[in-house]
Amino acid sequence: MKGVFIFVFAFSFFSLCAQYHESIHQIQMEYYAANPYPDTIAAQNQKSSNNAGCVLNKRVFGWHPYWVGSGVANNYQWNLLSDLCYFNYEFNASTGAITATNGFLTSPVIDSALSNGTKVHLCVTMFDTTAHNTFFANLTAQKNLITNLINAIQARNAKGINLDFEGVKSKHKTALTNFVIRLSDSLHTRVPGSELSIALPAVDWGNTWNVSALNSYVDLFIFMGYDYYYGGSTIAGPTDPLYNFQTSFNYTLSKTITYYLHAGVSPSKLLMGVPYYGFEWQTAALTVPSSTSATGVSRTFKAIKTNSSGNYSVANRGWDGNSLSSYWAYTSSGKNYQAWVSDAEAMNHRFNLVNIRDIGGIGIWALAYDDGYSDFWDLIADKFSSCAVIPCSDTIWDLGGPTRPYYPNEDFVYTIQPANSVGVSLNFTQFNLESGYDSLWIFDGAGINSPLIGSYSGTASPGTVSSSGNALTIKFHSDGATQNAGYTAVWNCITDNIPPATIVDAPTGWQTADFNVSFTDSDNNAVEHSFWHVLQFDGVKWNGNYKFGFLNENFNNGMPSDWTSYLGNWDVFNDCLIQSDSSLGNTNLAVDVLQDSSSIWLHHWKMKFGPADATNNRRIGAHYFCSDVTQSNRENSYMAYFRLDNQKVQLYKCENNIYYLKTDVSFPFLIDTWYDVKILYNPETGYNAAWIDDVLVSSWTDTAPLKSGSGFSLRVGNCKAWYDDIEIYRSRPATELVTVGSDSSKMIQYQNPNPATPSCRIKSIILDKANLFSLIQSSDINIDYTKPIAPLWVADMYFPSQTDYDTVYYSGILHNNTACGKSHDDNSGIEKYYFNMGAYCGDNSLYQYVASTDTTADIGIFSVTGNYYTYVYSVNGAGLHSDTVCSDGIYVEQLTNLNDNSDKIKLFPNPAEDYINIFYVFRKNCEVRIFSCDGRLALKSESGIANNIHLDLLSLTPGLYYLEIIDDEILHSAFIKK
Repeated sequence: MKGVFIFVFAFSFFSLCAQYHESIHQIQMEYYAANPYPDTIAAQNQKSSNNAGCVLNKRVFGWHPYWVGSGVANNYQWNLLSDLCYFNYEFNASTGAITATNGFLTSPVIDSALSNGTKVHLCVTMFDTTAHNTFFANLTAQKNLITNLINAIQARNAKGINLDFEGVKSKHKTALTNFVIRLSDSLHTRVPGSELSIALPAVDWGNTWNVSALNSYVDLFIFMGYDYYYGGSTIAGPTDPLYNFQTSFNYTLSKTITYYLHAGVSPSKLLMGVPYYGFEWQTAALTVPSSTSATGVSRTFKAIKTNSSGNYSVANRGWDGNSLSSYWAYTSSGKNYQAWVSDAEAMNHRFNLVNIRDIGGIGIWALAYDDGYSDFWDLIADKFSSCAVIPCSDTIWDLGGPTRPYYPNEDFVYTIQPANSVGVSLNFTQFNLESGYDSLWIFDGAGINSPLIGSYSGTASPGTVSSSGNALTIKFHSDGATQNAGYTAVWNCITDNIPPATIVDAPTGWQTADFNVSFTDSDNNAVEHSFWHVLQFDGVKWNGNYKFGFLNENFNNGMPSDWTSYLGNWDVFNDCLIQSDSSLGNTNLAVDVLQDSSSIWLHHWKMKFGPADATNNRRIGAHYFCSDVTQSNRENSYMAYFRLDNQKVQLYKCENNIYYLKTDVSFPFLIDTWYDVKILYNPETGYNAAWIDDVLVSSWTDTAPLKSGSGFSLRVGNCKAWYDDIEIYRSRPATELVTVGSDSSKMIQYQNPNPATPSCRIKSIILDKANLFSLIQSSDINIDYTKPIAPLWVADMYFPSQTDYDTVYYSGILHNNTACGKSHDDNSGIEKYYFNMGAYCGDNSLYQYVASTDTTADIGIFSVTGNYYTYVYSVNGAGLHSDTVCSDGIYVEQLTNLNDNSDKIKLFPNPAEDYINIFYVFRKNCEVRIFSCDGRLALKSESGIANNIHLDLLSLTPGLYYLEIIDDEILHSAFIKK
């Protein structure tokens, strides 16, 4: 057989309207029981697939018939197969004892499934009417079977049992229900986490299955959505009509879904069985529909694709627009034939129905019937996984399809939300519902809680309806009576290829304490996430405060001291980081950074692969949200890994140092080419996503997300790697508080090193709903939170003579021309000095402050006799005041207030020229002072004990001078210097 499966069976001829016929499961089981062959079939070569990184969001349950062998499993795309059900287990109806396991206990396919994380089920079959009568009348046999089934799955570490009991009469309905309940209770008790599933008929002709009673006990209901047209059909037609093929036989996949949902099956538990086979008949004509003239034979999808006969060519392919089904019609030896097998186009519509009805997923009969071809695997990825892409334009019908009326008792909700769309429109080309009983509602958004656009019934069409955002939701209901033609609508969307924009609205001027920074974010559609980064300059390099989750490393100052190398040869060259030891498989350069679930985190860096090494497994990347960077796989963490030789982008989760691959997406990496990498992680939802050069390349959602991390770690395997510009951002609202201060609990600890070099930088980047990033914007802010160093001194009447006066006498007008020592501030510089004087230090009741840009000032005129104190403080560029510095004070008195003592003091000559004689009886040594008319001390001497003294006046300029003798009393007199 060489791996080519072409199943040919002769059936007893049934009329189309027969209520029961042998299913394909039974027919093929009986055929291979009579025609066994060894497990020697090797998998056919399958075209390469890009689905390895896709994560399922629906159940994909596949029956693996024992007769296809185990080699074909090499072509199973395990990440797209949630459940493998081994077909089949046979038993004695009288005793419940096993009669055939058909390799379940030894087949390598079970081991492969388990090692790939696919849940394994064992299918137990019972098709014979006599067996039904015996089994359902024998509780002992039922109990034995339950025990044997559970023992069997425990022996293989399987987690599920699938019942395929077909043709059961309605008289056994109660016994069947009770058996399923007993089996469910035992299975779930003995095997925690196990599941019980049932293969249901496409049409429950005998009303045998009490699904409403079983819904609480059964985990999956998989209806066998095939053999609607079977080998014995009198009309050639689709094995799996999506909608009504011909009006005389109105049973379809769509109707079956409605039937079981209305009967009480939970939508999430209902799976639609899909056939990877069909039937071929000799027919009266090549046109459709056509009557059959012989019993049909089965054809697998593989047989159609291989086309060894040449009959299944593109030229012979036909399409039925009523049931949305593919077929091949041809003539051979003068006879007409029609082969009805669903191809990728037909299966695409069937998978769409699963999403429209929002049921649990699909069941496949049977795995390997497509061996060698990836068409259906690609569809599974495109419809039921994280790789799914909703087209920007498509057609939607009521559940009767393009040309037939809808069915009774329909209730469903469907959201149209194409990727990267900014708007959706829905244009109704046909609309006809039973007025007042059957209705359609349209909502402006991604659910029925969105604003209602309108409700419609009868023939008044909604026309064209447009969304205000990127989604529309429709809800449809039909009652149990009249069904009209229904509706047809075409949706279109407007895609978003315009990136968003962000602006940092930082405060102007110097910041001396905590401050608010605002952001203006905009997009033509809607912003999804906004991120910010706070950097501080320590005088040498820009850093982020790791206690707030911010990280910034540009490698512009050599190896950073806050990073630790645990393994690898790490160095900095040309302001970039390089790891140069290609012999190591798990290098580790790590840094502490605290992260938690209060934010969404964006990790951003640049990287490139170095020159080629002698390896074919070169990879570079990083661990993020690490619980312990010192451990082999950083204990608990996520990892983004990029493979050069495999050309892959991979996302992993590491738990207790065991890593689990979550995505595996192709990407054309090149040597010596810089790539910009962005990794987003949301600890609340578990969403991980990777962008390369701002294109989203991979994503997955962790159902048990890590909530905190303490480190970030670079990892290189068996190659040279370069990194640069590593940053971590966190999510933000429109306004954030930036804390400032010297301790590490503040975001900004450092002040400007000088007035021209800011110490704070705020960066912003945003992501819109189309997964487009904005450019990074930033704003620099000057920080100074310490007061300047005060002047060391301030003097009274210091300038310009540079003498600090303590006492002055004057006539006319006298100014306090003062000066102070120079103040100092490294951060923002000294802007001004503020001088004043008063009766005491700090007294500002007499004068206003005088601002000066240097260390001198004219404060004002001495107005009254008395003591004065000069004081000063400086102000830096940030507006902070230094401490106030005070003088030692000065006594000032106008000469007009002095008592003239010329009767006691005689001066000669007066006017004087080069000298003057002072005649006074000095009984002790007294201090003699001569003041100029502006009050400044011009000359000072001591008298000794004498009746007169002689003073040299050569140093004095001509003018009026005042003499002061400090004796028991202060004596004054005046003279003129010529």
